[in-house]
Amino acid sequence: MSDKSKFTKEQLIDQLTELQSQMDWKERSFQAFFENVAVGAAKINPEGKFIRVNDNYCSITGYTRDELLAGMGPLDLSPPEERKHTTKPFTDYLSDHADIYKVEKRYLHKDGHEIWVRVSAGAVCDEEGKLLFSAGIIEDISEQKQIEMKLQQNQQRLELAMLASNLGIWQYSVVTGEFSINEKITHMLGYSSIDLSKILNNWQKIIHPENISDIQQAFDAHISGDASSINLQCRIQHFDGYWVWVELVGKVSQRDENAIPKQFTGTLKDISTQKQIDQEGVVLLKRIESMIHQATDVHEVKFKRKDIKSNVDGIDQLSRRQYQILIRVARGMTSTEIAKDLNIGKGTVITHRREMMRRLDLHNVSEVTQYAIRNNLIDH
Repeated sequence: MSDKSKFTKEQLIDQLTELQSQMDWKERSFQAFFENVAVGAAKINPEGKFIRVNDNYCSITGYTRDELLAGMGPLDLSPPEERKHTTKPFTDYLSDHADIYKVEKRYLHKDGHEIWVRVSAGAVCDEEGKLLFSAGIIEDISEQKQIEMKLQQNQQRLELAMLASNLGIWQYSVVTGEFSINEKITHMLGYSSIDLSKILNNWQKIIHPENISDIQQAFDAHISGDASSINLQCRIQHFDGYWVWVELVGKVSQRDENAIPKQFTGTLKDISTQKQIDQEGVVLLKRIESMIHQATDVHEVKFKRKDIKSNVDGIDQLSRRQYQILIRVARGMTSTEIAKDLNIGKGTVITHRREMMRRLDLHNVSEVTQYAIRNNLIDH
């Protein structure tokens, strides 16, 4: 019995030794991981104070290991104005032993500048559920946050620019077949955002029939590479029933791994006023042209004949220049005088004069004068 008891004790000692060895190996492994992990790592007691930190934690916060372990805790790294808002969630975490505590927040670096960190922490409890310590890591995401803030600022500037330029923004998902639009477009067309998003899923219903093929061709040309973007003018029906002229601009904003379009993004601008001005300008030009034609017609009638009798005697056979020369010859002007009066060459006068007399079957100045008197072209 005693040998058996002795053997059991020896066996127990061996097991304890092996267990201690395993624990030592696990501790060494944990220490190696803790010190070499690529993020800041910390061990925090139930009172919320650091009891262990790695070099990366010190590097991110700017404090030495001794400074952090001299009674500091994560809350001491928060900006003063945030501590009252940060204390309660972390205190709740410590008291409730929540599985995971995650937050993105600001820390104050030792030199005073702000850094953004992503904090993740977990509780370690004993068999009775009592909190032993918390293990946490922090990642420096300052650069990422700066990019996000710049993107947000750019987005705000873009929205202001869109507002100032009277532009609406739209997106179309090829995958879902759905449109997303901003508030500017809903105001432009008189719909609620929900109603218009549903209607746009069957967009042909509110596009003017004459413009449907134009839109399809514009999209096809852009997809095929024949056009660098979508750019056209079309009419969309307002909620109240009238047509709104818009300028539609867009392009592919996302493609899949096979370069097939997944999403289109673009703008919509109300150009109804511009179209109205253009149309009114066209009408005005047509009116001016009509007035010019009417004035020309009256002038032609006046120079071609003074009364209905002249048409009988063949005056309508003459050109305007020949008529002018006829009148001046009948009044006794020479070719030289006529050329000076009409500001044309003497040879031109002679040519027109001969053609005029041939058409009217007149042979000399006397017959020209009698013809003009007989047809009331000159006073006598």
